[in-house]
Amino acid sequence: MTDPAPSGVRGWLLVFCVLLAGWEPLSLALLASSLVDETMFRGAVFALILAGRLLIVALGIAAVLGIWHERPLGLALAKITLLLSAAMAAFLALTPYFPSNIPPDLKLPALSVTLAYYIGWYVYLLRSRRVRGTFGG
Repeated sequence: MTDPAPSGVRGWLLVFCVLLAGWEPLSLALLASSLVDETMFRGAVFALILAGRLLIVALGIAAVLGIWHERPLGLALAKITLLLSAAMAAFLALTPYFPSNIPPDLKLPALSVTLAYYIGWYVYLLRSRRVRGTFGG
């Protein structure tokens, strides 16, 4: 007899929620607070990038609220958030529109690590027994 799949927001799913609702907003807040004065000098693209990152973080918080209340839409929003976050990270690493303190020769390795982070969580959401046990499927 096999054990039933674990369910509920515990374990790695809880870690994911803490990162998405805690770390992502905190890191954006720290970054934006140091760069918001530069918006006037850097132009509209810079402001749009900040706004886009803010929307992605807001979507991530909405996803966590949905996951916490065990709503399947929360899981879908989390997957979308991960894809948008990965796309934004690639855009920021490969274009000159946003300041970065990463040396040019380390941008691709840093981007690889960042993409591995987002892809790893996406795969977790697809394959986890806990996620299947909590949301079905």
